[in-house]
Amino acid sequence: MGPNMIIVYIVLLLILVYVNYRLVNRLLSENRIYVVRLIATITTVISFIIVYALIRELMPFVVRAMDLMYHQ
Repeated sequence: MGPNMIIVYIVLLLILVYVNYRLVNRLLSENRIYVVRLIATITTVISFIIVYALIRELMPFVVRAMDLMYHQ
């Protein structure tokens, strides 16, 4: 996919963190603890999936950089 997807995954993670922060704070002010736990669990699972995809996209660049270091 390339460097464009890396940027997309990072932006998606930042958006997810921001939306989660705003939503959780609003729900906590309404004392909806169980909904907050559910939202936190769902966003954590989504974050794991996005981080996995981000690492998959980064690995070719890491391997190439390590290859350059070892074959100087």
